[in-house]
Amino acid sequence: MSGVTATIESDRIGAKAKEYKDYKEMLEDIDVAVVSSNCDMNAVISIDCLKKDVYVYSEKPLATSLEQLKMLEQAAKTSKAFVSAMFNIRCQAWYRTIKKALP
Repeated sequence: MSGVTATIESDRIGAKAKEYKDYKEMLEDIDVAVVSSNCDMNAVISIDCLKKDVYVYSEKPLATSLEQLKMLEQAAKTSKAFVSAMFNIRCQAWYRTIKKALP
């Protein structure tokens, strides 16, 4: 959702939404972030979140290179927050049903 779209929607429902020009500005105001970006940006954004002690729930892949993964691991080790990867299909009822049916 773009900043303009978010502002229009918040006005429509009577909410007071704050608009950010850069996600890094937002990290001062939040405790948890859902990272759902281009694959090559997931680690970058997650690392920035962890540096600000913002908990991260990220889409897969967490990183696109071993170097990114090592940087993410280091950020997680030094942060008060933690990072978690989404495995959203595993939460679907149809998936659990099939899994139970398999030997």
